[in-house]
Amino acid sequence: MMPWLLLCISLILIFFEFYAPGGVLALIGSIVFIGAWVIAISSDMSFTELVLFILISLITLILTIRYAIYRIKKSSSRDTLMHSKDQEGYQGAQFDASLIGRQAVAYTDLRPSGFIIVDDVRIAATCQSGYVEKGSSLKIIGGDGAHVIVKHIVE
Repeated sequence: MMPWLLLCISLILIFFEFYAPGGVLALIGSIVFIGAWVIAISSDMSFTELVLFILISLITLILTIRYAIYRIKKSSSRDTLMHSKDQEGYQGAQFDASLIGRQAVAYTDLRPSGFIIVDDVRIAATCQSGYVEKGSSLKIIGGDGAHVIVKHIVE
């Protein structure tokens, strides 16, 4: 009777692992599953009962895993811990659009990226035309993420 009880407990733990992150329940469930086999082998079960127990335990393990995966696929987003929202188009930082059209000075060499100075503020920038030397005059023409895009002003 004890191996059957341990088998049920291990299958329940393995099933709930699909809904709880971390792998702890799967580890404990696997140990209990193997423990059920060890107890069954060391008990006074006949050979036929032992083979039947092992086959049933393997089949129910496979069915438990398949059922858990099926439930996850069919569950709504509020019934799971997984985040299903698409993050396409997300930007972690945004350039200051009010800077477009303003004059700037290259704080570092732009190869083509570096830093510029606008109103005593250092800003990451990318030059549209490639390499620009430190101290050159620039014009801000756009932005991408946290970087502004600049154009070299030929004097």
